[in-house]
Amino acid sequence: MKFSHVEEVTPYKNTSCYSIYRFDCEVMLGDRESHICDVKVIVLEPEEGLRARGLQIGRELWAIVDNVNPDAASDKEKLEADIMEFVKIETAGIEENDQIRVAFA
Repeated sequence: MKFSHVEEVTPYKNTSCYSIYRFDCEVMLGDRESHICDVKVIVLEPEEGLRARGLQIGRELWAIVDNVNPDAASDKEKLEADIMEFVKIETAGIEENDQIRVAFA
């Protein structure tokens, strides 16, 4: 599924919030039919001290999904896979050993 999105400005480091809509030429804010869900992406960075000791651990990215429109997203597994792909595209510096997890609120 292709998404259009509106990114919300947050005052917090390593956190991004998005309102996800069906891909279309224009996004109608507040349009319940095209709104799919809201997603908050939180990036957890490993401690530098552990990396200095040689621990090969990547970042952990949590996509917390809220306000899911049941009409627009009836297949939860497909939505989860699409959100994982969205996070890979929208988050800068994704590395091979980074883990992306999706949680539904």
